[in-house]
Amino acid sequence: NIENQGCPNALTGPIARGDSGTVQKHIDAMARHLPDFASMYVHMGAIAVKLAREKGTLSAAQAKEILGMLKGAKS
Repeated sequence: NIENQGCPNALTGPIARGDSGTVQKHIDAMARHLPDFASMYVHMGAIAVKLAREKGTLSAAQAKEILGMLKGAKS
């Protein structure tokens, strides 16, 4: 998909859809089951937010909400 569509257009998943409920479930599951990798999810999530904004599937308000969740996960 990336080769044919480019990174923003190939992005799928809860961040691309603005599904903050699923993002929070992922954050919670990572914290419980894979705490050593939670920071990776946060970092990759922030990149996905940027790509979803470029793709046009994530509003500024949704991006702010998800970035806030990701920032809170770092704490």
